Amino acid sequence: MLPLRANRGPYIQRPRVLQDIAQALQTVSARRTTLVIAHRLSTVVDADEILVLADGLVVERGTHAELLSRGGTYSHMWRLQSEEAALPAEAAE
Repeated sequence: MLPLRANRGPYIQRPRVLQDIAQALQTVSARRTTLVIAHRLSTVVDADEILVLADGLVVERGTHAELLSRGGTYSHMWRLQSEEAALPAEAAE
């Protein structure tokens, strides 16, 4: 089991972990309705539909591309996580 922290963690240093998670998720959700709750947006990028929650309410809904194009909450979070992932592992800690 990997300890994941809210804003940084081993996924920055070990991108293979994210690839393994994505592959496992694709395998278990094939031909099924699957609910995924994720902190890392890259986990849900291929979802048919993404719901963005804030304070218990759905504030955005759509595909990854649709949500990015709207420039709202999801787009902001995506940009922050992309910038974080681009940092060297030492700088992220």
